[in-house]
Amino acid sequence: MSRSIQAYFPTENEAEAVKTLLQTYETQTLEVSALDGGNGYGADGVPLIVPFAASNMTGTSGTGMFNGVGAVNDYDKSIDNMRYVLSAKVKDEDYETIVDVIHDNKGKILQ
Repeated sequence: MSRSIQAYFPTENEAEAVKTLLQTYETQTLEVSALDGGNGYGADGVPLIVPFAASNMTGTSGTGMFNGVGAVNDYDKSIDNMRYVLSAKVKDEDYETIVDVIHDNKGKILQ
């Protein structure tokens, strides 16, 4: 199984550096993108939310909104200076290690 993850970074160089580090793991759709508003909000002031197709532990699936780790929460001011997002699908067994790599390199994962 794999899990989706989104990590926010203050600079493109920091996001790209983590992307390079994560290439040593088995990942899918590993990419870095700029945030339009630079603070978790789009240019129009609306919070950035990524739609996804979800599957829960019971095997049912559907669509929802996702912030990389769990359900969308209220705007988190700790991402005010975050300008880039790294998105990936990672293997379940690598998830905690990858979260540590992200945190050790100035990345923030909303929970």
